[in-house]
Amino acid sequence: MQKVFKFILEKLSGLNFALIGTTNIMLQGGEIIPNDIDFLTDEKNIKGIARTLKSKISDDNGYKETEYLLGSYKIHFVSASGNPLRDDNLREKIYINRWGMKIPCMTLGSELKFYRKINSEKAKSKVKIIRSAIASQK
Repeated sequence: MQKVFKFILEKLSGLNFALIGTTNIMLQGGEIIPNDIDFLTDEKNIKGIARTLKSKISDDNGYKETEYLLGSYKIHFVSASGNPLRDDNLREKIYINRWGMKIPCMTLGSELKFYRKINSEKAKSKVKIIRSAIASQK
């Protein structure tokens, strides 16, 4: 996973994005095993990301997204613009120091808001994991 972040941070330097989802929760202390790596960006930057990674943008869900495979890792970028579950900007972005890199991440508070909006048992279990991670940081 370290090599994936090194690649992404170097390749997409200068573009605005932040880690979200289960990998973000794990990096911030949540007891969870991620199966992919997700990033949040905006309308402008997703175009630059897709151009740089030579990936296709889709907007099947009403918002733009693109995927990139790096070895066995599926890397997914989603635009907050038009996304009813995510805020329209990256205001709650923080940086986590890991493996000698500063990884842009959305706060656990923003992840908590996101998963609360989803009405599923899987999302409810993630809410518990996030709450536990937030409590352990205090």
